[in-house]
Amino acid sequence: MLSDGEPAQLAADAGRDVLCAFGELDAGDVLAATVNAYGLLSPVGKRLCRSLNWLHFSDVAMALLCSTVRPVIPCFTWTGDDDRKPRIMYPTFHGYISMTKASTQRDQAIDLLRVKGIARLSEFSDAGITAATVGRMVRAGEVNRLARGLYQLPDAPLDANHSLAEAAKRVPRGVVCLVSALAYHELTDQLPPAVWMAIGTRDWMPKEGRPEMRIVRFTDVLLSDDVMTVPIENVPVKVFGVAKTIADCFRHRRKVGQVVALEGLQEVLRQRKASPAEIARHAERGGVATVVRPYLEALTANA
Repeated sequence: MLSDGEPAQLAADAGRDVLCAFGELDAGDVLAATVNAYGLLSPVGKRLCRSLNWLHFSDVAMALLCSTVRPVIPCFTWTGDDDRKPRIMYPTFHGYISMTKASTQRDQAIDLLRVKGIARLSEFSDAGITAATVGRMVRAGEVNRLARGLYQLPDAPLDANHSLAEAAKRVPRGVVCLVSALAYHELTDQLPPAVWMAIGTRDWMPKEGRPEMRIVRFTDVLLSDDVMTVPIENVPVKVFGVAKTIADCFRHRRKVGQVVALEGLQEVLRQRKASPAEIARHAERGGVATVVRPYLEALTANA
């Protein structure tokens, strides 16, 4: 942990020195810096921090939104090692967010959406913003209601993969897979009308809504294998890697079609986004090695 004086000074400098001086921070350092630099958190912010075993950047932002906040705070994203105690938080600096003390819930809601890109109604509630306030902002055109319980600012830049960000908010534990993953990796010309999302065998099935989704259940081992997290409109979206996606398409070829799987394999090899060895390894893990091997041999015979 840092000494009492250091966090205050470093945080008062808007966090830039924190990043320069330390390769990794404990969550306690972040909270100490927050409290020392910005004053005691409000009761809502205190309850939020007490309820957490560790802090993610969005949690810190939430606490600050509920507290007495000074003009700017640093914008970080955080990742942690869940197997280490105390958990170590690794910061990546992205710039600064204006956090001038909000006099109304409306201002707090706008700040929250600027941080998160897309927010769930529960996230507004956690920040002390009522559903009635959000509803009034929607009717006034200050906030767009993307789907049930999902909101975004009207002037937010839209990514070509906007539907993936919406799907990730609706199913936080899900992973973009199959045809949607092929499209994200630019391995198909198809524009799937629904987002293909993989969930665990015991995960809850999302209710119908926007965006439309095709849900596929994966075992825990396959669900956690070769997953990459990409930011889309400030939303962290989990997507399977290229080689894993090809193996999954052959494993679920009756759902996506044999032609789609084969075209994806051809594009991967043509664009050299994955090696034949990587594809064969994931095919082995998915139990489709004997299916994929003949196509790999045929496509790489003259390479």
